[in-house]
Amino acid sequence: MHDWELLNAYARYHPRWFESADAYTPATEHTEVFEKLAPPGWALRRSGLWFVAEPSGDVAPTPAPAPEQGWKIHVAVRSQDSPACLERAAGCALDAAVPFKFLLDARTVAEVNGKLWPRGSSGKFMTFYPPDDGAFLRLGHLLTDELRGFDGPYILSDRRWPRSSCVYYRYGGFSARALLRPDGSRRFVIADQRGAEVPDARLPYWQLPEWLTDPLVPDGPPGRKTGTAPELHDGRYRVTSALNFSNRGGVYLADDRSTGRFVVLKEARPHIEVGPGRLDAVGLLEKEYRILRDLSSDCEFYVRPLGLFEEGGHTFLVEEYLPGEHLGRHTIRKNPLYRAGLTRAALDGYYAGVRPVWERLARAIGAAHRRGVVLGDLSFGNVIVPDSGGLRVIDLECAVEEGVDPPVGLHTPGMALPEAVRSGVADRANDLYALGAVVFGSVVLANAMTELYAPSRRRFLTDLTGELGLSGAFVELLDALMERPEAGRAPDIDDVIAALDTVPVMAPAPVRALDPASDPATGHPAPHPSPGPPRHDTRELARETRSAALRYLERTATPEREDRLFPADPSVFETNPLSVAYGAAGVLHTLHRAGGADAVPPRLTAWMTARSITDDAYPPGLYLGQAGIAWVLRELDRPEAAVELLRRAGRHPLRDASADVLHGLAGYGTACLRFWLDGFGEDFLDAAARAGERLAETRVRGPRGPYWPDAEGNVPLGYAAGGSGIALFLLCLSQATHDERAYALGHSALEHDLTYAVRHGTEFEGFPAMVPLETEADTAIVPRCYWDFGSAGILTTLIRYLAVRPDDGLGRWLDPLVENVHHKYAVLPQFFHGLSGMGNALLDVWRFTGDPRYREAAWKVAEGVLLFRVDSTEGTGFPGEQALRESADFATGTAGVVAFLDRLIRADTDPDPAQSPDFVVDDLIPLPAH
Repeated sequence: MHDWELLNAYARYHPRWFESADAYTPATEHTEVFEKLAPPGWALRRSGLWFVAEPSGDVAPTPAPAPEQGWKIHVAVRSQDSPACLERAAGCALDAAVPFKFLLDARTVAEVNGKLWPRGSSGKFMTFYPPDDGAFLRLGHLLTDELRGFDGPYILSDRRWPRSSCVYYRYGGFSARALLRPDGSRRFVIADQRGAEVPDARLPYWQLPEWLTDPLVPDGPPGRKTGTAPELHDGRYRVTSALNFSNRGGVYLADDRSTGRFVVLKEARPHIEVGPGRLDAVGLLEKEYRILRDLSSDCEFYVRPLGLFEEGGHTFLVEEYLPGEHLGRHTIRKNPLYRAGLTRAALDGYYAGVRPVWERLARAIGAAHRRGVVLGDLSFGNVIVPDSGGLRVIDLECAVEEGVDPPVGLHTPGMALPEAVRSGVADRANDLYALGAVVFGSVVLANAMTELYAPSRRRFLTDLTGELGLSGAFVELLDALMERPEAGRAPDIDDVIAALDTVPVMAPAPVRALDPASDPATGHPAPHPSPGPPRHDTRELARETRSAALRYLERTATPEREDRLFPADPSVFETNPLSVAYGAAGVLHTLHRAGGADAVPPRLTAWMTARSITDDAYPPGLYLGQAGIAWVLRELDRPEAAVELLRRAGRHPLRDASADVLHGLAGYGTACLRFWLDGFGEDFLDAAARAGERLAETRVRGPRGPYWPDAEGNVPLGYAAGGSGIALFLLCLSQATHDERAYALGHSALEHDLTYAVRHGTEFEGFPAMVPLETEADTAIVPRCYWDFGSAGILTTLIRYLAVRPDDGLGRWLDPLVENVHHKYAVLPQFFHGLSGMGNALLDVWRFTGDPRYREAAWKVAEGVLLFRVDSTEGTGFPGEQALRESADFATGTAGVVAFLDRLIRADTDPDPAQSPDFVVDDLIPLPAH
């Protein structure tokens, strides 16, 4: 999963797919400046977001050879000033024959200066690469003089040049010198004084390499003592923790020493540009203070502002602090829709608790409108449910006083009128739409999906009416809030408040989603999942969807491109274009499994086989690297290339750098077992055995059992990155070699993960993704139920251990794990972190027990998956990460969904139960006698 900064960066350039900056066609205001200034012998080339200017022939003065690293200079500027700044700064560099680069156009400058840009690289409009320290000092002083009067955001990774407001510097790499990581990403490096490679980190703070001295400020600015908390406003506020960071500034919890109470400090950095109008973050914070002060004066549902002050050029808004949780976390945690054993009593209790929240939010909107204020961007994230009760609206960055403030133009996906999204102008009707979106999302959190594919809202409501028994009046209320504003007929807010107080959420009719074995009177769930048969049309819809999705995969392929074959997760641009998880291999794997060898068009296989797979670009692992690509080449009848590639993976310098299945040694070992089983040589079994021995050597013996810490100092749990995935490889290895040591180590690793089960009272809720290495103790975590992290992945391993040997200790976990993944609704349909992976785990249980109830439970999960269909001219696709864009890949998109649906459809008729599509070696696991 990615942070919002990265997702936003790749969602800018296409309405349907995640795309890199290479897909963007810039304006010409910057290139026109360069072409006017550049003397003969200078060339301009594009590299992502940048134009790179460098000598390409005879130029005067003769440029010095470019070093690989050194002191470089950055210039930051406001986007409206970028052409004028470029003209002055480029002239300095051209005269000095110093290579440089600059952002594509003013729009790109605004994005890099924007609220959502990563803090470590924000503000960098121009970069200069002086060949030595003397040239660095001369050019820096010249730029400082030439660019007087220009301002830009502070570049957090750098130090500001003395007496300048826009020139900065840091020591780092000049060329993109990077080392491959096991997960396929790259880490920038430079050489230290001994020539050893060390990280060249783009951190959001100044960090001087330890072997260097700053040539401008040798002693550096005075800093606070290590271990002391920052103090602001003449020592009145002592910061105790950071609640959030963005490029706009941080949000901090602080101790107000004058009152003895905690407060929230919200920071705005100058010259950070927000929204299409490129509004200044400081001005927006001052406006937010004004509006909050007005609204909170007579409405208890707005957070109280306590003051506004400036320090160090930054502006801080002081607000009351109320312990609680934002509404999104509150509804996810409370909503029984996302837990097994759904009962009418649980639903009634949930809606009884959340209805007052809706009503209070409506009253808050009404209070704002009466004062001529439009909230602009209302979402789950800026509504707090305090521990003490009630409700508080926070973060009014986008609120405007009608006729006074310019529109900000930001919105949260799925929470704004389509017209407001298009125009960037929100009105009162948009606030009511957002209220409806909050109510809708409190029932089922599918808001982003409704923006990606508008018909999905009606599809979800129709389904929920049948499943939960939503009342007709409640659906009409949602339509009044969300459909009528689209038609320009927004309801009266007082009528909405009255309806929220009186309209029943659920009709008295029976609820289909209830466990049939639960008691209608008490609502107590059955002790074991007993799914009824799926709707009569579900199987037909699944078959139609499989066919349409296979068409989608083929028709969205772009073999004319070099960077990727299929639309995919942003990780395809951050790693490589061929991986199983995000690249071509995973999609071709699904096409082959679902349609046979003839279903993979030769042009797509040719694209994959034409790529050069090198050790410096492709890691060795199963889901992100060479082992997985080799697996798929074997499926596509390219045995020679497959064998050569897997043997090369065994010699890869990163082979032992990670232990896990996702991109580490266990995944490589699993591929070796596959090739041994397919008759490609005993050396692959030997390689798998050596992988098992290495895992035994590198395990850490903890109080809960063996584990393998990651490079960041955490203990991953679950299938993809944790001990459960390693345990499955060790189980298969023990089956192949009859080595009891491998079985015992894997069994203990699985037990280790199981000890981290999260319970709320007596209810099992799932597993954390990881725990800290320092204590390997329980921490504040989010329980998960998915294939990559959580119950579905752990169940994937556990059911195979039970198939090999009866085990009472592991056996007691079967029912809780099945219940935890046996539900129809989740936020995403994907394989790694969504419903498809959960349903696939249920099919594993069916395959290794022979009990048809688990197959029918998987069909129930499929009903939820099918709600996420995105129909288009290419066929039927599915949303990718956070439902922001469509995706074809195996991990997050359509290929993974189709892999699950195909296996499920085959399970109805195949006399040989379908093997799992998630790159396991089930030939080694015994099946029950049928």
